[in-house]
This record gives sequence, C-alpha cells and structure tokens, in this order.
Amino acid sequence: MGKIKINDLTPDTTYLLRGKVAYSRVSRHTTDEERIKDNQRRTYKIDKNYTNITIYDVQILCKDPTNPTIEEQYAAECLYKSHVDKYTGKSFSALNKSENLPKVGVIDEKTGEYSSVKLQGELAQGLDVTIVMRVFKGKNSMNNGVSLDTILVNEPLRYFSNNIVEKDLEARGIIFHDEAPMEAPAGDKPVEDPQAEPQAEANPFSANAQPATQPAVAPAQAETKPADDGDSPFVSLGNKRQY
Repeated sequence: MGKIKINDLTPDTTYLLRGKVAYSRVSRHTTDEERIKDNQRRTYKIDKNYTNITIYDVQILCKDPTNPTIEEQYAAECLYKSHVDKYTGKSFSALNKSENLPKVGVIDEKTGEYSSVKLQGELAQGLDVTIVMRVFKGKNSMNNGVSLDTILVNEPLRYFSNNIVEKDLEARGIIFHDEAPMEAPAGDKPVEDPQAEPQAEANPFSANAQPATQPAVAPAQAETKPADDGDSPFVSLGNKRQY
C-alpha cells in the first residue's frame, strides 16, 4: 500500500510522466456501454463517462530528481509492472472524468514548443508522450482528486489504426489517411485497455471514487505491485530521453 495518500497532495499542482502509449481513449469520452463494461472489472465504479490513457517505460519528469515533490513521489507509488510482456519498464494509467477532453499538444521539433491539436483519432501505440496530471479539490472540499489534464506528444503525431485494409495498403507502400469519427459508431468494438483494472485499483484518480464515508486514499494494491527493478523513476525535466 502506498505511503502517500491523495489528500496529502496540494490542490492546483501538477506532475508529469513521460512514456510510450500502450492504450489511448482520449479523442472522445467512453460511451455508456463502454463505461458499464469497464466497471465490471473495477472495484470502485465510475458513474460518468471519461477518457483514459495508459503509458509504459515511464519516467517522472522532475525539476529536481534528487528531491522530488510529494506529488512526484505519489506518482512513483502509482507505477506498476504490466502483466503484458511487450509493455516494458513501469506503467501508469491516467483517467479524466471531466466533461472536457484532455488538452493535446504536438511538439515542433525545430522550436521545441507544443501546439494544440484536435485529435482525429486515438494516439498510436508506442508514441512518445508526456502526460500532465493535475491535483484538484473535490466538490465537497474534503477530498482531493487527480485528473489527466494534458497530453504532450513528443514526436510527429501518429494515430492508432486496426484497419486491415489500411495496413495492407501501407505494406504495399500506399499511405491512406482517413478521418476517424469523434464518436463511437453503433456496434463499434473498441480495443480494450489490458491495464485498466490494475491502475483503477492502485489509484482511482477521483475525489468521488470511494464511498463518501471513507477518505479518498489509494487502496491496497492487491494484484498489482509497483515495479521494483532498482531504477529510480525520477529524471530531470531537461532529460530528453530518446526512444
């Protein structure tokens, strides 16, 4: 069980984690059907549609890696080792229950600055991103919450595609760019996040995720333990790790 509780964090602060996309559902909110299906795997049910993303090979970006903030230490306690072999290193899952989609910015490799974009599909697996988590005070002003606020894409934007025809064309050297729908069409079968339940158990990221009679703290990680490989997850903000 993590030593740092969510109410130990300071509202209106942020912490940053960099890694590769394992799963992305940030261009649109879940449908009611998707949320209900996801809730079947959750101990703490989510009562409104949301966006979420999971990244792997995670490092926590710090102003001072030798003296990480309590929020950055909290982030480290939320890292875990995926049961999916291809998701190497430490993993992290982020959730946003806001009515607003997370902000997304793509880097200009010449200037190093990020420009806002409106996604036309989901982020490709393996894409190098930095996610910004924001601490906020819950509506009842008693418990804190944490939400996915912003996604910074650190390389040219690529979209996820499971279209067999597009993949076949690409193998033949033909690139076809199709505008993806912003809302899930009827009968759509989205790719499931293989890591949704571990992080839901480790850190619900919500001031209202637990019963009102209990403080919003990170429950025991019964099935998912933080990766313990001896490597510190903290790196400097100036560390331009290359993938």
